[in-house]
Amino acid sequence: MLNEHKIIGHLGNDPEKISFENGGSITKFSVATTKKWRDKLTNEMKSDTQWHNIVASGRYSDLTHQYLKKGSKVYLEGEPRHRSYGEPKKYITEVHINKVIFLEKTERPTPLDNMPNKIKSNDDDDLPF
Repeated sequence: MLNEHKIIGHLGNDPEKISFENGGSITKFSVATTKKWRDKLTNEMKSDTQWHNIVASGRYSDLTHQYLKKGSKVYLEGEPRHRSYGEPKKYITEVHINKVIFLEKTERPTPLDNMPNKIKSNDDDDLPF
């Protein structure tokens, strides 16, 4: 049996990382997906936005917390899990991700970021300009 969600959407808030005493962590955030269509009777554009509660653990916890922020566009795959909490009981569905693809350029440092602006060489004195 396959029970998997595939989501492409934008983050509705900055990811929130929760660390545990055993060294593990999870990162939680919400993702909005919007369906748009034209009403056949009125010819006006309609839209419907759905919110998805996302939970990332393991290496995905660190990656999503470090590189995603509110508004980031992302592709996610994961397993839906249902749980209850509180009194009176409230129910929530969360998608525990097992794949993430960042759909926008992230601000990751590159090895070139630490390079000096100009590399000096002894041959600079021989240049005609």
